[in-house]
Amino acid sequence: MLISHKMEGIFSSFHTFVASELEREEIATFIHDTTIQKVIYYKKQLEISEQINRVALLEMLDDIVFELRDLCSNIYPLMVHELGLKESITSILNQFMKMETVSIMTTFSIDEEKVNDKVGTFVLRTVKELVNNSILHGNAREITVDLSTKEKILSIEVIDDGIFKGNYQSNEHHFGLNRIVKKVHLLGGTVQINIEPTSVKIRIPIEGKKNDSFSFD
Repeated sequence: MLISHKMEGIFSSFHTFVASELEREEIATFIHDTTIQKVIYYKKQLEISEQINRVALLEMLDDIVFELRDLCSNIYPLMVHELGLKESITSILNQFMKMETVSIMTTFSIDEEKVNDKVGTFVLRTVKELVNNSILHGNAREITVDLSTKEKILSIEVIDDGIFKGNYQSNEHHFGLNRIVKKVHLLGGTVQINIEPTSVKIRIPIEGKKNDSFSFD
């Protein structure tokens, strides 16, 4: 039994290490492939330009600032603490609608005083991940995001009109979905995924014991 516990601890530490390295690689790749490439491009444009277009230069800088803020938001969304959960999610969804051909409807019925910053940060990341999956992998054009609190339960539901090729849980976004499920369980919550129409329902106890329930319907 002692050996079993030791091995379990080793595997747990290994997976934590791998996850940490993957996140570092993801951040480095993002910075290299986006921000750095844009800075190099803009630098070359300035070098060959006889006159500096102030408006164009400011737009370039705004573009870079936006990407860096987006990266910071992925690492740790400080905006939840600064803006509140509802405003933070609204801001993220507005960005999606600005960049993609998608309509996102929202329903908020939450008592933000019951949701601490840690849970709020997780909720923001989760909504962003699920909406991103709907657009990129399901080619969704209409998405509904519903957040509510009732008694001691926080509920998140994302519904879309997307069409996923093959099984929903075997798509490319499965790794991201797995991370969400594991974190929901750590918070003592439940996850339910429906296929037609595509919907993900998450329930997190604001207070209470863990309930590791996960189902595909």
